[in-house]
Amino acid sequence: MYKGRLLFYFRRIFMQRGWILLYEDGSVLRESEADWRTTNKKGISALRLRWHDRVWEIKGQERYIQFKSGSVTVGQTEPTIHSRCIGYLDNDGGGVVYRVEELTGRMKIETLESGKGYKYL
Repeated sequence: MYKGRLLFYFRRIFMQRGWILLYEDGSVLRESEADWRTTNKKGISALRLRWHDRVWEIKGQERYIQFKSGSVTVGQTEPTIHSRCIGYLDNDGGGVVYRVEELTGRMKIETLESGKGYKYL
């Protein structure tokens, strides 16, 4: 039990994870610095997802997305994140998602089918 908690806190403190926005003017915005819902979505040159020492990047799109999947347990102060995702939506409402599992770092690429009602914020 102690070893598991120590590993959890080690990962939380030292392993950087999250999305990074790169703008055409050279500025950079990290997940730890902003809320996705209020970020400027114009002039984005790339969206990156970092998990520890690995980075995935998407370029050349107009409608970038990011989200997390997770769960909340009664009595927990914060939700548990199961995966972190970045991607984009195309003009038909479909798109592509890069999903990284939080515990293992396993990454997979998923396609989103058109007409399923995905929202762009």
